Amino acid sequence: MTDRLVRMLEPILRDVATCAELALRVQDGYRPSAPPGVPVDDDWLMVWTPDSAGTGIALRGGEDELEQLADVFDQVHEVAVEGRGNAGLSTSWPPCPAHPERRPLSVALRGTQTLWACPVDGQVHCEVGQLAC
Repeated sequence: MTDRLVRMLEPILRDVATCAELALRVQDGYRPSAPPGVPVDDDWLMVWTPDSAGTGIALRGGEDELEQLADVFDQVHEVAVEGRGNAGLSTSWPPCPAHPERRPLSVALRGTQTLWACPVDGQVHCEVGQLAC
């Protein structure tokens, strides 16, 4: 697990730990398999939900750092939503104040910030890492 990827995950993991009613576990040493001759980037880790479902989280190339950050947040958000569903909890997480049972907030980029925003009207709720329940 790269230090950079670990630092990138801190805000979204803080939101999950604070508000998702879900304990995600991050595992070092995960490397995806690939056919011979296909390079595998070292920027991978595994995120596990309480029901032992594991998902590889990757730093994808070809994007600037802010887009990579939003992409990593989206990947972890998806794991949290699926984990909540598997636990019998609402998959509308974090709930959008305007649509609490129908739509979760989504990760949005605004300038140099990654934010939780309504996917319908773009209304910003808070910065990723600052979610309050």
